[in-house]
Amino acid sequence: MQYDFYAECKPSDVRPLAVPQPVVLYGWQPAGELDVWVRDDGQWWGRVRDNETGLFTWYPDRLQPATSNRNGGHGGEQRSRPERR
Repeated sequence: MQYDFYAECKPSDVRPLAVPQPVVLYGWQPAGELDVWVRDDGQWWGRVRDNETGLFTWYPDRLQPATSNRNGGHGGEQRSRPERR
């Protein structure tokens, strides 16, 4: 990932994941697989690939890991955030 929404990214503004991570939006809505975080104007955005369509969508940093709970649903106990460096 070399470019953000408008221009070339600084390396400090890009956080690729080694392995794409399944995520949910707002704690319950399946979003797809997160593969990179990009900081734009001070806010982190996650690029998520939809598992059904294969299309990428950018979401603000409200994504959570998709983990199954004992009731069979999805929930995120922990927010998926870019690692600090």
